[in-house]
Parts: sequence; C-alpha cells; structure tokens
Amino acid sequence: MSFLNELRTKRHCLKPTTTTLTYLDGRKFEESGPDALVEIPRTQFGFIVDAKPDNVPAKIVDYVYLGSQDCCDPQVLGRFDINNVLSVGVDAPSKCEKIAYRFVQCLDLPQTNLLDVLKESVCFIQDAV
Repeated sequence: MSFLNELRTKRHCLKPTTTTLTYLDGRKFEESGPDALVEIPRTQFGFIVDAKPDNVPAKIVDYVYLGSQDCCDPQVLGRFDINNVLSVGVDAPSKCEKIAYRFVQCLDLPQTNLLDVLKESVCFIQDAV
C-alpha cells in the first residue's frame, strides 16, 4: 500500500478539532471544517482591563524611566524627579505645567511603521537627557 493510500484510510481516525480565528478588529470565529465558520459572540473585551494602578516607573538608565499611564500622576513625577514625559500610543491622561510632554501616535497594528515612531521618540528623549 502506498503512503498516500495509507493516509487516506487513516483520515477517518483523526480527532475532530476546532480553530479559533481572531481578526484585527477583534472579532472571533470558530472553524471546525472547510465550510463551518461560526462567529463567537463577544463576552469580554479584546484586551486585558487594567484594574489596579501601576504607578511605579522602572529606571532604564539615569534620567530615563519606563512606566504606564498611571505614572503620569504629578505626585509620581515629582517623587522620581521626572521633567519630561513621552507618551506612545495613548496621550498622557493628566498634565502638569512644569513637565514637557510629547505624544507619539502608535497603533497596535501589524502595519504600523515603528521606525517613524522610534525616530520621533528618540529625538524627544535625546533632547530631554
């Protein structure tokens, strides 16, 4: 018996399976065969909900910190002596007059050109330090 014939005879022994497909817009579909595609209704957000503040920035090198939007609180900025804030993707939620801010648009999509984001970000960081 040829290998191809062996595969054909064993095909019925395969366990059925389903695959979940997630599209860029967050919609999900379940595929269980060549013609069986069913949309899965949304029961939750397409992202993780941030339920507790993360207001401690991480020191990368002297004068450069990395943190979440919760770190934009004026008290946090003062505690770490931060004078410049670069926000990538999401604009800083609160602003203080003593702080220099720069917002760089960046969408979490495969087609986003990260080189453009980096060029604008690096210029601001170099001027800040």
